[in-house]
Amino acid sequence: MNALANICSVKIFLLWAVTSSVQGDDLSRIYEGEETEIINFPWAIRVIAIDEDSVSVCTGSLVTKRYVLTAGHCVYNNISDSLFSLDDMFGQIGSSDAAEGRVIKFSHICLHPGYNSTEKINDIAILRTTEPVKWKLFSPASTICLASSEYSIKENENLTSIEWDMSDSFLRKTISKYIPNGECLERLMELIPEEMKNESYQEEIPEIFVCLDNEDGHQVCEGDSGGPIMTNRGFLFLQEYVLVASS
Repeated sequence: MNALANICSVKIFLLWAVTSSVQGDDLSRIYEGEETEIINFPWAIRVIAIDEDSVSVCTGSLVTKRYVLTAGHCVYNNISDSLFSLDDMFGQIGSSDAAEGRVIKFSHICLHPGYNSTEKINDIAILRTTEPVKWKLFSPASTICLASSEYSIKENENLTSIEWDMSDSFLRKTISKYIPNGECLERLMELIPEEMKNESYQEEIPEIFVCLDNEDGHQVCEGDSGGPIMTNRGFLFLQEYVLVASS
């Protein structure tokens, strides 16, 4: 359990997704993202929770052979106001088509103690697998590198996000650009009708959130929760954020 506690203490930021054309029903998945192969992102895991009250379908990333990083609300049942049972959760890994992926089970859930489902604060969780994850029967799975807290993303730097499409379960990716929070707030205000603006809107976006923009209209939204937001360092990907899409 010491390893679990150490990983749970890793500092990582959340994502506030704002695009140039966010509208209604588009807030369900990486909208028309480009299909990609699992070999390009072998650490990707589909995280599923199903019980009699609700269904949660998310994405996660393998950060060690036994630990999966995902969003907190992916493991939390808002209807029962409690964690999903481990018996109701499983993961799928090793296939571009999630339905054909290798099934893995979890033995522990570590939800951030400060998780707030309403404000999307501390929305992060670690899942411990029942055994070291194998991509195929005898092939160990690859893990993603976590970026150092000293690394800062530059304005207009490309960030890659991935998820399994909600309609056909195929892995997709989208590439977006990082934009400063000040510019992000200006764009957000332009999308909100004047009659809907009031004092409840914040004058700034908290530093724990970052904004992405995609000129092609591909969006990272609710169905993509828990997936990695990555920078490409040329010979490896670094996970910078956990996706917690806005609505």
